Amino acid sequence: MTFRYLSALCLLWSAAWGLTGCGGGGDSSNAGSNGGTLTPSEPVAVPVRVEPGIYIGTQATKEFVSVLSPNAVSDQWYGLHYASSNPSIEDPNIYSGQIKDIGSWTASIANLRYFPINSSYSSVYAGNAVITAPSSGQLKGDLNLAPTIQMTTFSATPTKALTFNQAANLRDIAGAWTGRLSYGAGTNGAFSFTVSALGEVATANFGVDCKWTAPHFQISADTAVNLFKLNVTLSQSTACDFSEKTLTGVAFVMASPAPNKTQRLIWIATTSTGQGMSFKADR
Repeated sequence: MTFRYLSALCLLWSAAWGLTGCGGGGDSSNAGSNGGTLTPSEPVAVPVRVEPGIYIGTQATKEFVSVLSPNAVSDQWYGLHYASSNPSIEDPNIYSGQIKDIGSWTASIANLRYFPINSSYSSVYAGNAVITAPSSGQLKGDLNLAPTIQMTTFSATPTKALTFNQAANLRDIAGAWTGRLSYGAGTNGAFSFTVSALGEVATANFGVDCKWTAPHFQISADTAVNLFKLNVTLSQSTACDFSEKTLTGVAFVMASPAPNKTQRLIWIATTSTGQGMSFKADR
């Protein structure tokens, strides 16, 4: 019995270290002519699947928020890059596109659109992107918008301020919000609106030139993940470039990092051609 146990152990040792055989004698020829020691091979990296969620990280040292919605929700990807040189102004560049192969080792973004802040309505740029998960709890996106923007990369991790894999609850988003609205060439640093218990947004104005009227802005809670779906149609009478345009998107409410605040709301909505609006508020 002892002999069989030692033989099996020898075979396992040989397989793990690449030896050609085992023996009980004193022959050290397998250690090399200089008596060197054997080292195991380098560990092989295990790929990680790209999972849906809300990820927050950086691109070129500026905060980058990435929303990967599941196929069952909208199979859309949204990115907000708060790239302003003025840290007190949080008007993000808006990215959007359709996720392909989410849940696999590599996801791609089809119909990628880039809508920079402080730009005209027509300033939408097309490109492509590949998203991977270098390791557990990490996300990496390679964005290619040449010739407008050469290859650039964002890195992010799932935000711990939000439990993503649970149903969204309208009670979290209901009530009054005042924050910063960004929409291309326009912004409003003290934009206010109210969400009803049914997800209807009361009449509101985008500064002096954009507006919607209730019930043309509707919010619905997803039952699978902690995302709210947005649908808004701008009024015909509005003077901005979004007149009569319909935008769709997502919103989420997370724990606020701001002093004396408990909740942060972020939403993103885009047209079918990539123009977009975003909103950020703490309460």
